[in-house]
Parts: sequence; structure tokens; C-alpha cells
Amino acid sequence: HSAIAKLEMIEVLNIENQASFDASVMAGLDTLQIFSARGNEIRDLTPFSNLTSAVQLGLDENLISDLSPLTALAYRTDLGNVYLQNNRISDVSALVEFASGVFYLDGNPVSCESLASAEQNTAQERLFTAS
Repeated sequence: HSAIAKLEMIEVLNIENQASFDASVMAGLDTLQIFSARGNEIRDLTPFSNLTSAVQLGLDENLISDLSPLTALAYRTDLGNVYLQNNRISDVSALVEFASGVFYLDGNPVSCESLASAEQNTAQERLFTAS
């Protein structure tokens, strides 16, 4: 995956079902707008915190439990869909910080209290979906 790091001007990237995907290669992909990494066993979102041009993130079907690294993108007013279905997310309190974005959380063990708190404390009217 070291070739990915050399793609400095890339805008769309799909890396799906690659169990050995090393997310650290995401650093420096400042122009990336649409990213999908479905089914890659990703646990840590820290490498995605510098995707400052991203308008769509597909991180569903991974092993993500902590959303706090994504708060580095919370100031963005142009963040669109963030797909986080079928991960291990139970606490969505970090989403309160976001100025924009639609977060899809179906298939996660999100507690009702955590979801209600995030919806109640969010200044912007956004959609949080969870089953």
C-alpha cells in the first residue's frame, strides 16, 4: 500500500475488503474527497483525521469503536455522508462536535442514551441513524 502514499493529488479512493490495509498511508492525502474502506478491519480512525477535503467517508464493516479521532474534522461545514455501519461503536458523543455531516450508524451497539444525548446536544439539525 505504499504506492497509495505517492498519490498526492487523488480525489477518490476505494479500498475494500483488504484485511491487511495499513491506514497510516492515509496521512498526506489532503485532496482526497471520497474515500471508502469497507471491510478492512480498521480499528483506529486517527489516520483519517487529516482528510480535510473529504466530503464522503465509507468506513462501514470495520472494527471501529472510538469516534473521537474524527473530531479533528468537526469544524468542516461541507462534510457529507459518513458511513459507519456494522462497526463496534457504542458511544456517539464525539458527534456532538460536528458542524455538518450525516452519520450512518446502523448495526452498531449504540446505546439509546448515547444517541439521544448526541441528538439533543447537537446545534445543527443532522441525521443520526442507528438500528
